[in-house]
Amino acid sequence: MIRSTRILRSSYYDSVVLMRVASQLKKRENVSEVAMFMGTEGNHDLLRQVGLNTDESQEAGPQDLIIIVEAGFGDLSEAIIEQAAVMLTEKTTRTENNLDYRPRTLDTALGFLPDATLASISIPGEYAAMEASKCTARGLNVFLFSDNVSIDDEKSLKKSALDKNLLFMGPDCGTAYINGVALGFANIIQRGRIGCIAASGTGLQAVVCQIDRLGEGISHGIGVGGRDLSREVGGLMTTYSLDLLENDQETEVIILLSKPPHPSVVEELESICSKMSTPVVTCFPGTEIPGNTFTQAATLDEAATRAVG
Repeated sequence: MIRSTRILRSSYYDSVVLMRVASQLKKRENVSEVAMFMGTEGNHDLLRQVGLNTDESQEAGPQDLIIIVEAGFGDLSEAIIEQAAVMLTEKTTRTENNLDYRPRTLDTALGFLPDATLASISIPGEYAAMEASKCTARGLNVFLFSDNVSIDDEKSLKKSALDKNLLFMGPDCGTAYINGVALGFANIIQRGRIGCIAASGTGLQAVVCQIDRLGEGISHGIGVGGRDLSREVGGLMTTYSLDLLENDQETEVIILLSKPPHPSVVEELESICSKMSTPVVTCFPGTEIPGNTFTQAATLDEAATRAVG
């Protein structure tokens, strides 16, 4: 068998698309193997483990696509690689006259929607920070569904967003409600006077559904990511969200829910909330904060009930 390798530089493809194309090509006569992977560290390890790595494949970076084909003769392996490139183009290219057209770059997308104010990102974590950085640089608020983003990247991204007065929701943000628009996995909830800030998508959904059952609605539901109230991130987006809701005319009460925050972050929250005119209900299960800066709730249902009043 003859093995051929090709690197397509700066060419990101979804892993599902790559698996489908590789599976189709592997069915060809005299083709024993077709491997198509992005050049991430994990994929390089996988190629080495299965014995498919080549000197050329080692040169691929995380933004590059690796195509490796083993076939009965050299011309066939090269032809299969050419066919793979064609099939990938066919699966990802749309004409501008087609309603299913999907831009492949941020610049192209903004060309179609120049007034866009928010980007929703759901890609593998190793690429997410770079793409999110591009979005904040272009003045877009970010809803980052992706996980596996380092905490250093998270802090840096949130600081960059704050420098531009932008929301950065996530990483691993599964649910949000902004101006009545549901993002990620969300329920249909009536609009109302209660603003929510949550470090848990499932917790946010549980609270807003209970608020809806009690006959009230929400103004906004901001997801900040599960690590925002950690010592490392320091509540960067939570404190910014408190300021946004404090100055939002539709919001009359705020619910803040998270797993127990780091003590240093609690001090910062107490300092901010003590100066706010909007009352704040907190739900930090397993944590009781001395004083009366917040109205504290032990459960999500209790938080919803206390906010409704």
